[in-house]
Amino acid sequence: MNKKILYPLCLLSLCCLSTGYAQGQTSAGDLEKQVIEGALNRGSEKIYVHLDRPTYLVGETAWFKISLTDEKLRPSGLSSIAYLEFIGADQRAAIQEKIELKNGKGSGAVPIPADLPSGYYQVRSYTNWMKNFAHSFETSICIINPFQPRDPSPAETREEKTVDVRFFPEGGQALTGLPHKYAFKAQQNDGTGIDFKGRVVDETGKVVARFAPLLHGLGHFIFQPEAAKTYHAEVALENGSTQRFPLEAAANEGYATRLTEQPAQLELTVNLRNRPDRSLYLLLYDAEKSKAFQAHTNNGKAGFTIPKSVLRPGVNVLVLLDESLKPVSERLYFHESTPASVLPKPASTRFKKRSHVTLALESVQTSDTLEASVAVFLSDSLPESAPLSINAYLLLTSELKGYIEGPDDYFDPTQPRLAEARDNLMLTHGWRRYRPEDLLAKNLEAAYLPELEGHLIRGRVFSAGNGAPLANRAVFAAYPTASPMPWVAITDDNGRFLLETGRFYGPRELVVQANYRLDSTARISLENPFLEPGNIRNRTFSLPATANSDLLKRSINMQTQNSYFPYKRTPIQPDSSTFYGRPDYRYYLDDYTRFPTVEEVFREYVPAVNVRIKNGRFYSRIIETGFHKQYFTEDPLILLDGIPVIESDPLFRMDPLKIKRADVINRMYYLGPLAFPGIISCHTYTNDLSGFEIDSKALIVAYKGAMEKREFFNPRYENPSKNSLRRPDFRNLLYWGPSVTIVPGQPAQLDFFTSDQAGRYKIVVQAISPNGTTASGFSQFETMD
Repeated sequence: MNKKILYPLCLLSLCCLSTGYAQGQTSAGDLEKQVIEGALNRGSEKIYVHLDRPTYLVGETAWFKISLTDEKLRPSGLSSIAYLEFIGADQRAAIQEKIELKNGKGSGAVPIPADLPSGYYQVRSYTNWMKNFAHSFETSICIINPFQPRDPSPAETREEKTVDVRFFPEGGQALTGLPHKYAFKAQQNDGTGIDFKGRVVDETGKVVARFAPLLHGLGHFIFQPEAAKTYHAEVALENGSTQRFPLEAAANEGYATRLTEQPAQLELTVNLRNRPDRSLYLLLYDAEKSKAFQAHTNNGKAGFTIPKSVLRPGVNVLVLLDESLKPVSERLYFHESTPASVLPKPASTRFKKRSHVTLALESVQTSDTLEASVAVFLSDSLPESAPLSINAYLLLTSELKGYIEGPDDYFDPTQPRLAEARDNLMLTHGWRRYRPEDLLAKNLEAAYLPELEGHLIRGRVFSAGNGAPLANRAVFAAYPTASPMPWVAITDDNGRFLLETGRFYGPRELVVQANYRLDSTARISLENPFLEPGNIRNRTFSLPATANSDLLKRSINMQTQNSYFPYKRTPIQPDSSTFYGRPDYRYYLDDYTRFPTVEEVFREYVPAVNVRIKNGRFYSRIIETGFHKQYFTEDPLILLDGIPVIESDPLFRMDPLKIKRADVINRMYYLGPLAFPGIISCHTYTNDLSGFEIDSKALIVAYKGAMEKREFFNPRYENPSKNSLRRPDFRNLLYWGPSVTIVPGQPAQLDFFTSDQAGRYKIVVQAISPNGTTASGFSQFETMD
């Protein structure tokens, strides 16, 4: 649907703090009132994907758990479908799936196709609603194809790396004559940070500042730019070369901000140049718990004080607005709270092959009940992508723009000067969720609706002659099934339509039609529900020679596993009922003498349906025999195995020996935006149309619904049989549990068996509570020969 939908704000609420927080602060009631009245319902969704392993071979299966939250990290029930993609270095999606979500949770498994080339792949996930804001989850995995020729050695294929150093004045602007904090980001073209020594030099060659990165090429320095002077940075690299980078000239007028941290509060100092004294506002955005502050400048200076008690864990966004409520500066601050965690405790650090393992999961630093996903997998010498924990993503990465190297390093207490490293990250990456000016917008033009109860199919009806959109056209879509549930819609002024599919699972052959009796030139196209791949960070893939043995072993194990322990799909129990419920009349044709055509069967045995031939074409009319007796003068809805039949001639000339039963609704029936004068629903014995030919003008397309479930196989060896002892067990994923409940003070108990594969096994736990508490846990053990 191309119409823009306006949504009122219900999520953003600004609460004014008392004037006692800082001297000179006054009420922010006017801003509060304006924002509450004019703010938007932004849908506030975040999504996190826990994958069972960081590295896969083609032919293996990737198991995953999806968690959808609101901005407060509480489970979100807004969307019922999530999209999951694996995107290769060629910028093409290798895997695309739709995942059903219930109460913000979903899980499943995807087999890795055998024809994928080796390399790093981006895993991306989002909902239909998140498309409006360009938000998505992103992480990388490694896929290895041992059956394709190996690439040349890394030395022959490695792209020449270039270095770029960028500088970011705090708050977005520096003023001449004032000391200012400059952050910097030094990266290679693959996004990895570099170590170096740098200095800032003026046009006379005088060194005015020196700097060096703290973590991943990020750092900062204090420097006072002077008017009428130019500056550049000289960066001495580890290879002995020196590069120069320009430093943006400081402004002579505008706003300069400086954020300082005190034990119990933050202090934001604002300096104005060539601006009259005025009221300024500071917005602390935190969804429905956002806060507003107001202060008046005095001789070009103003100050705000923000108590740490009003900050949320993770990234906090401070937006400075002028008296006309125009955003003039933005500052991010990372607030650390006592992190929760999960402590995985295996019964031992060493186990024999095919031995019983018990694993206790204990929550730490939280009183919330956690829902966790747990993976136990073999860690070998094959390349692995850096992990992305649920803490690092939901509290950090999901809020920041651009690629962030090693996000979990910013949660590592062993990192030196950790708070400073986090602040460098805040200074060099902008806020990704919204533009500051959008926070005060009066309405939201949403091109994509939330999928509240199943996948939404978007499409367009147009004229085959000139491509012009066709408005007010009925659209029908369905797939052959024993339980008819056609989807219907009416096109808007731009010829666009939206079909609500509800419970739609697995790959299907979808038939989409318009009413070709009214307009034989109508044609239909469907939109791709997945996002365009976009620009994927290019990383050079190489496999060290030391990994050859592990690669061969894992390849053999994968083929053995697929032969002896194939994963089974858990079939979705189809809804055996029809959309129209109990029909008014039901005829099983085996109970009657068969005539040569379906038309004769209806003429002789179905009094509620009047079939006539006019000008060589069949016409059917329903006769209502209930309380209101009447003869309908329009065509009823005719279905064959759930597929709407627009042109009924082929159906009525069909061999009735292929028809098992016919249902008749002989009254007005309302389906979505359409009304039908009765329904005729025919069912074949095979529920696959039995050779009936669909109208050539219809769009027939292979289309996937929500992914069907798969069952994780976990063999048991308490009482091994002779067959199980002879059967090889080369599993490298020993356990996968997408939904494990961990109650405070009551450690969850898991058990499984090791395989015949010796080595070091990692235990990874990612968890979240209904209140938005996130927690991760890591451990390991060994399986001995």
